[in-house]
Amino acid sequence: MAEWAEGGIACHARGHTPRGPNRDGPGEVNLPIACAGMAVLPGDLVPCVADGVIVIPAAEAEALLPRAKAHAEREAKIRQAKLAGTTDPERFNALLRCKGCPVQGLSSPRLNRYPKRSELLEA
Repeated sequence: MAEWAEGGIACHARGHTPRGPNRDGPGEVNLPIACAGMAVLPGDLVPCVADGVIVIPAAEAEALLPRAKAHAEREAKIRQAKLAGTTDPERFNALLRCKGCPVQGLSSPRLNRYPKRSELLEA
């Protein structure tokens, strides 16, 4: 979708509809549907962005805001650590280990941290 908005992908149609569907025609509202294998019930939240869509059940919507705020705070701390060059590689190593991937430690303390942006620009 983002590429379409930037004009990077051609979009062609096989036909056209000169008149839209009748608004009083057949159809029903406020019934459960399935969309791409996901059940969507009346009242569910369906936020969309250029690269995806999620469905949040109405019963879980109220509890979502505090969880989303906490997640945003964690991500902000991770971004700050990346910018400072102090990201802890053990965080990623632990995740890989729990997935069953072999992880070897690095011997040099200098290699155990990500380079700062200024260090990358100097190289």
